[in-house]
Amino acid sequence: MAALPPAILAQARTNSNPYEGIGKSVFVNRSAVKLANLDALFRLTDDAGNSKSTRNVQTRGWGLTLKGDQDFALDKMHYSLRASDLFTPCYGSDCTGDIYKNENIGDFAEIVRKGTDGEGVDLVMGDGGFSTAGDEWHQEEQSKQIMLCQVLTMFLTLRNGGVEVDLRVLKRTAETHAVISWNPTGGDFVLKVFDLFSPFMVDLIYILHCSFEKISILKPFSSRPANSERYVVCKSLLDHERSDLIDHLFAANSELNAQRPPDTVVSSHSATQPGFQSLEEKIAKGVTDVLRLVDGDVVKGDDAFENYVQGINVKMSMMQTDSLKELYKYAGDPTIPGFDQEDVRRRCSKQWMLPEVEDKTRHKFKGFWRV
Repeated sequence: MAALPPAILAQARTNSNPYEGIGKSVFVNRSAVKLANLDALFRLTDDAGNSKSTRNVQTRGWGLTLKGDQDFALDKMHYSLRASDLFTPCYGSDCTGDIYKNENIGDFAEIVRKGTDGEGVDLVMGDGGFSTAGDEWHQEEQSKQIMLCQVLTMFLTLRNGGVEVDLRVLKRTAETHAVISWNPTGGDFVLKVFDLFSPFMVDLIYILHCSFEKISILKPFSSRPANSERYVVCKSLLDHERSDLIDHLFAANSELNAQRPPDTVVSSHSATQPGFQSLEEKIAKGVTDVLRLVDGDVVKGDDAFENYVQGINVKMSMMQTDSLKELYKYAGDPTIPGFDQEDVRRRCSKQWMLPEVEDKTRHKFKGFWRV
């Protein structure tokens, strides 16, 4: 797509994608609309605000991000959200917001624990990322550490589930049985990922698979169909002892940090992250990389999980290929009629319970909505 002129690409993207005109609604960017899309499917905030919460307090949130021009823009959020009152920005012990640093993860987790009386939050959203423009080939490899750090942060901040033991006497046999059932009070986790081909990323998803009651990997309609973005939605964190797992993930992150030059500054804009080396470069230099998080035989031994991930990869690849063909078709002939973007936007806003407000960043573009 880099070969297409920006104006042609913008028009082709708008005309080929029926959901392009949804825009950002009342939010600062499109990412929040994707979460609203997922919320309508999985009732994430319903659970967080009602059935799961045992605290009779108003919903509030905490967030960790890089300081600078990608900082939280609370002043730009819609006034009805009361973001400045209900959301606490955090930047870690060194005040940079760099989630790659173990001490910043620990500092953030401590703030959340204190703010929730030790219970943890009901919903964690891992939507971190950075530009890989021009180096999309290495996007999965470049992103693996931020995925690891977001999963690690989730384990330290999300509410655990519980187990109920119900002793029942079966009258016909006069035997007492301990009926153990999961009480689905654990929190939920949403993680934005990209391709899931590398053993590292498959292992990370396997850890989530073992830690939650159920997981789903999907691409919401609000995510542009021609890219590799997808979301892992994890429902109900199980009440497992995971101190060893957390130590293991911290150690893996330390190894990844050790591969970078000292005092490396993470950037949200760089197409190639400072200190990043591709797997080929690491092999050539003899650098030891973190290739796996779980024993490969363990993952392969779970046939249902392996088949699910393989099936998702095939399905997503086919969808992405078809979407790219559509995009290039519209780029080659701008006269092909597009979709009724306004009708799609209106219906999706209703389905996803987004308010009807004027989005000043949206404007008419040759009869179609463009963002």
